Formats: sequence, C-alpha cells, structure tokens
Amino acid sequence: MVFEKSEEAVSEIIGTLLLLSITVGIFGLVYVNVLNYNFPESKPATQLITSIEDDLFVVEHIGGNELTTDSRIYLEINGTKMNFTAKMFMDPADAADDKWSIGEQVIYPAGTSLTAKQIQAYIIDETSQFMYSTGLLIP
Repeated sequence: MVFEKSEEAVSEIIGTLLLLSITVGIFGLVYVNVLNYNFPESKPATQLITSIEDDLFVVEHIGGNELTTDSRIYLEINGTKMNFTAKMFMDPADAADDKWSIGEQVIYPAGTSLTAKQIQAYIIDETSQFMYSTGLLIP
C-alpha cells in the first residue's frame, strides 16, 4: 500500500484554526473594552414638591431616593437671599435619623406673607452635590 503525500487537509485545518483564533481575539478585545468602560453614574431620582401657605415656604419629599438632612435649601424671596439646611426646619422627630424621607417636610417660616412675591428655590444635596430642585414660584 502506497500513501501519497497530500497537504489539502492540513491547509483547511490551519485556515479553521486561524479564523477561530481571530474570532477569539476580537471577542476578547471587545470584552475587555466593555468591562473597562466607566459608565456615567445615574442621576439620583428624588421628587420634591414646593408650596406656599401664607407665610410658610414648604418643601415636601414625595418620592424617590432619600436625601440627607444636611441638604441645603437656597431661597431668594424678592431679591433677599438666604440658605439653610433641611434639618433646621424639619420636625425634630423626622430629622433624628439624618435622612429626609418620603412624606417629610421642611417648613420655613418667612415671617411675612409670601403672596405676590417672586420666589426662587434650589435644593442641593451636600453628599452628592446634585441640584434636586429648582424653580421660580409666583404665588
């Protein structure tokens, strides 16, 4: 029995291995790039509602992430600027846990009637430095 030397099968195996190694290499590069990508942090989702009741400026947490009671409230009433922490004007029982949670309110007594006054308000969480609410209120 005489065997003839044929290199056709070897070239098909080498071609298959080459394609397979290219595929694995490309997959590895894509995998490493996706894992090392720094995706942006999602913005905190908090819902606050502001209202005016006679001489009271009220901010109520109505949903989403908790804020800290160290969150700062920047208030401008007819050009007069002031700022304070949420803890300063919260119910002491609500502020005891250092969290501003759903249903808790900050009630700022302005001292004068707020009707017919232009009010600008910003609420900024001190830990994330994110502005949660901004608005121009005209009662």
